[in-house]
Amino acid sequence: MKKLLFLLIAILCLSISSLAFAEEHLHVALITNQNTCEFRTNSDCSVLTEDGEYSLKKGKYFVHIKDGKLAFDKNIIFSDNIIITNDNEKKFFTVNQRSYKGKLRISIEDGNILVINDIPLETYLESVVPTKVMPIWPDEAIKAQAVAARTYALYSKMTANTSYDLKATDSELRYLGTGKEIEKNDITKLVQATAGEYLVDNYGRPINAISTSSSGGRTEAVEGFAYLQSVKDFDEDSPDNKWEKRVSPFILQNYLEQGGHAIGKLKSILLSPMNEKGSDRSISGRVRYLIVTGDKGSAKLSGEEIAKLMDLPSSLFDLKTGVPAPEKMDIPVLTNYGYEVGSKEMPIKVNESDKPVWSDLRKAYHLIGDDKEEQLTFKGKARGHGCGLSSWGARGMANADEKTKYKDILKHYYPGTTLIAN
Repeated sequence: MKKLLFLLIAILCLSISSLAFAEEHLHVALITNQNTCEFRTNSDCSVLTEDGEYSLKKGKYFVHIKDGKLAFDKNIIFSDNIIITNDNEKKFFTVNQRSYKGKLRISIEDGNILVINDIPLETYLESVVPTKVMPIWPDEAIKAQAVAARTYALYSKMTANTSYDLKATDSELRYLGTGKEIEKNDITKLVQATAGEYLVDNYGRPINAISTSSSGGRTEAVEGFAYLQSVKDFDEDSPDNKWEKRVSPFILQNYLEQGGHAIGKLKSILLSPMNEKGSDRSISGRVRYLIVTGDKGSAKLSGEEIAKLMDLPSSLFDLKTGVPAPEKMDIPVLTNYGYEVGSKEMPIKVNESDKPVWSDLRKAYHLIGDDKEEQLTFKGKARGHGCGLSSWGARGMANADEKTKYKDILKHYYPGTTLIAN
């Protein structure tokens, strides 16, 4: 009898837990630190305030602050905190020309307008997962990404210290709202196939399941997170497996000055080669820091900072300085009598050594001269921070072996974690 009673209680608790998770909502900040926004509704909707409930006719409104309250156009004024709901689930709200499901909370915070979308977690995932994967990818790779995204969202909710859980512009999960160009049916089905599944650490808490597009062969470890280790990646097919960007020293000098590093005219950059992994590089070869020196001083920048400054795909790169060899040249076309009748473009191949002629002096020193043609050449691989689940790596694992399941992929990229299925 006691065993039967215990079993009934366990089933009841599990049912309550599953129901609670199914109803899990996220509060996503759509607009922060703005003094106006455009709001549109295609049907009449309800506005709940501290003073009661009002009806708002369908149409377009410009929301702003007037006398400490929220004003919709000139004549409709509410309190400083409202909730807008729509009884018709097929109708959506539009904020700054993007459509959203769920409820909207609009309030005044620090003198500015704050717009929060209250949306079911699973509905949110149907919007954000397509920004990380493609519908034609293997199902198991997409499922792995769905579980990682759900876990990251729950981790963000658990650790949030603001009135919202995360922003629509979150660097990990870009939330673009709803629409045919955003949600993909094939991906939605796979998100639904993993509904309620997320990863936890040894204490049963959702993990910080960050993910990256590709890592360049090996993911990056994150200090303080035992499950974010450096592991082999399978992202060979990534379009960012090899990239190159060239800029003049003057461009970098300008960016440095705008970023508060007034070092003057650029003279040198100190960075060890990727294959030698000095103390300025991580175990995977990513740039931890580099030192730029000008005629007025020096500055130490992190790899992520220089990648953002120069709009590089990642911080996994090598650097070369000097005048690059031309990639092509025009060859004159002559007749049998020696008359020039045109020209033909011919590619030029130069077998450049990876090591400069002065490499024996100090391989990490990249000197910059006064030649107007001189350029800085960044040669790298990977896209993103390189930590956690690699989207292209997950695709590679699934393609390499048809027996690979999404649970295997998650176990590889987040070692030591447990998959919870509600």
